[in-house]
This record gives sequence, structure tokens and C-alpha cells, in this order.
Amino acid sequence: AAMKVTAADGVQVYELSAGKRLPHWLSDRKRRTLSKDADISRRVDLIQDLEFPAGCGKMKQSKDGEFILATGLHPPQVRCYELKETSMKFSRVLEAEIVQFQILSEDYSKLAFMCDNRTVCIHAKFGAYHKFRIPSPGRDFCYNPETCDLLLCGATAEVFRFNLHEGRFQTSLRA
Repeated sequence: AAMKVTAADGVQVYELSAGKRLPHWLSDRKRRTLSKDADISRRVDLIQDLEFPAGCGKMKQSKDGEFILATGLHPPQVRCYELKETSMKFSRVLEAEIVQFQILSEDYSKLAFMCDNRTVCIHAKFGAYHKFRIPSPGRDFCYNPETCDLLLCGATAEVFRFNLHEGRFQTSLRA
């Protein structure tokens, strides 16, 4: 069935909730079977509250595919959206604008944010956990799960290594 449209005074209104909705209690196997249904495969699910006051900086999906994290501006913030519920799970405000971020775990439980004031903020499921300053302004970073190192680069030719297990900087690498 097509999306229901009504027109009044030359303005078209689309009924977004007209499609079939899958119950939350269905097993993954049953969901895959139902996804072959034409009405269900053509439906559009909108995520509630997927907006920011000034703009969105970065967006990433968790490795398990169940969450989307997005950073916003003015005030600097991060929001986590749960895709199964199509709604916002949490929102956190940070002290400085987020330059880059990494999801360190399979879900949203471990996060790292590089901010424009030379700080890197580590967050856990419950909120802010630790933060440290880097020697020069950062541009990008990545996470090496085998060594628990954050590899941070910026305005200089050095790549700074911060070991999350030990909580301290390691010997820097030359780019």
C-alpha cells in the first residue's frame, strides 16, 4: 500500500505512521522472515529527536549495528540513538567542540572524544570517565584494540600514543 496523502488548501500532508510496524518482542529469525514482506520492506522508520540546535558534526554507527552516535554544535554535545527503538538513548554535553570521536567498544559503552581545546575525553556507559590533554591541537585519531592505544595526530609530525590500559602516554611515533 502507498503512503496515505491528504490535501487541504493546497497543502499535502503525508501520514507517516500508516505502514506496518514490527513488534519489539519478535525474534531475529522471525524479523528476517517478515522482512521479505513487501509492505514491511518498503516502510520508513524515522528516528525521533535526530536533530541539533546548530548543526551535526560527525555520525558513526556502533560495530554491533544497534546504535548511532552523533556529535552536535552549540552547545558541544553527543547523542546516542537506539535503532531498535528509533529513539534517543542519551545526550551528553561536553566542555569543548568535538573534532573527532571513536567508538571503542561493540556498542556505545566506551567512547573517546577529541576536542578542540586539546583534550581527549573518555566516556563509559554511565558518563564521563577520564580526560587528558595532548601536546598539540589534534585533528584525528584511531584506536588499536590489540594494544589499547589511542593514536592521535595533529598539527605536528608526531603521532602521540596514549595507552588506555596504563593511563599514560607511550613513546611518540614520527610521521
